Amino acid sequence: MTVMPPNSSLAAPALAPVKVLYLISFLDLFSVSLIVPSLPSYVKSLGGDAVSIGYISSLYGAIQMVSAPLAGVLSDIFDRRLVLLIGIAGSAVGYVILGFSMTLSMVVFSRVPCGVFKHTLSTVRLAVADQTSTKTRCASSSLCTNTCDASMSRADALGKINAYSSFGFIFGPLVGGILGAYSNGFNYTALLTAAVFIVNYALVFLYVPPAKPMVVASREIQCDDPTDIDPMLLDADRDAPPVAHNISSIAVAVVDKLSDYKDILKLSPIARSLLSVRLLMAASAILFRSHFMLLLEEKYGASSTTRGYILSYMGGLAASSGLVVGRLVNLYVCLEVHYRCE
Repeated sequence: MTVMPPNSSLAAPALAPVKVLYLISFLDLFSVSLIVPSLPSYVKSLGGDAVSIGYISSLYGAIQMVSAPLAGVLSDIFDRRLVLLIGIAGSAVGYVILGFSMTLSMVVFSRVPCGVFKHTLSTVRLAVADQTSTKTRCASSSLCTNTCDASMSRADALGKINAYSSFGFIFGPLVGGILGAYSNGFNYTALLTAAVFIVNYALVFLYVPPAKPMVVASREIQCDDPTDIDPMLLDADRDAPPVAHNISSIAVAVVDKLSDYKDILKLSPIARSLLSVRLLMAASAILFRSHFMLLLEEKYGASSTTRGYILSYMGGLAASSGLVVGRLVNLYVCLEVHYRCE
């Protein structure tokens, strides 16, 4: 395999798919948020209650807790594009089932493929991080400038991913709330969600090139006790030969990757802290979202359209904060880099 030098003119187009990834992020949350305003009402119309809605949300979250690490591992072993294609296709199947569901059990069943395959945003963030990798050490003032620029590039890209996905949450509930007010509106909305997933599949297939994730050969992590570090443990070989396409080889590779993740969590207090904060944030967000629509309907008598407006307003706030957070991250990253260089 021929490796192009970093300054080669052929290396520049690798950043082109980033804009496509922004669009994919927008369409992903746009499609998912279409059903949010009317899902609780639909569950109630099938004989469910608040407890049923909680069970459905918990089922989805429990499956995601198991499938998300596996999706990350597989995207490391193969490539982000393949995981995106499989995930988007599987999610589309789940929403097609939801669109044709006429019983509560079918609604519950439709959440299974969505929980297994719906990892679009997390995989997109990994792909963006691959294309905007940062340096980890400073040796000169020029390198400090490059490090700061690279850090800003990654922060900007990830901030835009969050902002574009939040913009999707602005328009999705508006459209979903209006459609949900019609007869069988929820079913049509779920099928529209599946159609948007198909559009996303086409975007990934046509515009995101297949490529193994680009990571540094080794990276330094902050550990509780530096004497406990096994240098070989932290090596991430990016030029390793591809895994053989058979179940046993893939299973061994997945187990090895999960073991690496476990070791990094054991050694790095920063990784443990970030994952703990992420767990608390996700739990609070899911607890709020799973019953907020039902609260608006039962206590305040809000229609499907009104609930869509409220969710759209919340999405606008999230998009605005996402743009501001990117600028704040850029500021603090540059300050940290300059302090280290001095």
